[in-house]
Amino acid sequence: GMVGDSFAHGSCVPRDQNMAAFLNTRFGGVINVGVGGFGPLLELAALTEYLKPLRPPAVLWVFFEGNDLNEDLPHEDRSPMLLNYLTNANFTQDLIHRSGDVKNILQNYMDMKLTDAMSRVDGPYENLVRYLSLDRLREAIGVGPIKIGYNLGSLDSEFSLFRKIIREADRRVHTWDGRLYLVYLPESERYFTRVGNSLIQQDIHKGVRKIAEDEHIPFIDVTRAFDQDPEPTTLYVYPGSHFSPRGYRLAGTV
Repeated sequence: GMVGDSFAHGSCVPRDQNMAAFLNTRFGGVINVGVGGFGPLLELAALTEYLKPLRPPAVLWVFFEGNDLNEDLPHEDRSPMLLNYLTNANFTQDLIHRSGDVKNILQNYMDMKLTDAMSRVDGPYENLVRYLSLDRLREAIGVGPIKIGYNLGSLDSEFSLFRKIIREADRRVHTWDGRLYLVYLPESERYFTRVGNSLIQQDIHKGVRKIAEDEHIPFIDVTRAFDQDPEPTTLYVYPGSHFSPRGYRLAGTV
């Protein structure tokens, strides 16, 4: 099973060239609930609602350094509904079994996005469209409007919250004797700018790796493979984009 955002979903490439497709070729039976716009709390919700009932033996938690911690999480932790997935071990809305006419904003959004993810091939402007629509969703579920700023919160508090989220995700996967793996994906600016990775992203990489080590969660660092590639810029469609087919293939074979 896979949870994550648009990188787990496989934005900007056909379905047979995303990370899940390459993993499916290697291992078979990959259940992908990666959805564009999801951050760690929504990913915990997706794991709880869609993977827990299916009990896959391995779950890949796909973490993207470009926005999961410093953009998505500061929005999501304003939503009492999403925080319920973290603070209440038994909280579920049973979305996988509920009918489509239930008037629940999160259910409708998740069902729509998961269905869409199975058939959609994103274009170059997917990010812009996604964030415009995500504004409305965030407002509807009580997360609030997007603020301007590279880091929307405090890294210390974001690390603390992420540690709780990934610890709870690991605990839940263990309840069905599964194994959680944390997969770390690099942002394109590492390879397209002269200065390389920014200081904040270096801190994110170091902090997330330490959390995985402290919590005894296997850490799959895709940045190491990308760093060693002779042409790392070809692993992305363009600066600031998702991976190219070659990038997804490399990420799926680490």
